[in-house]
Amino acid sequence: MSPITGRLFDKYGGRILAVVGLSIVAVSTFMLSNPIILFYNPS
Repeated sequence: MSPITGRLFDKYGGRILAVVGLSIVAVSTFMLSNPIILFYNPS
């Protein structure tokens, strides 16, 4: 994982990787906090 992360860091910089990572964490946290709303379809 480290060689891939290092290449991405060298190519795009830390800010872009941090924004992408925090976005993934935010979306997954929202999905885990509201499982009934996202996955339950009563119809």
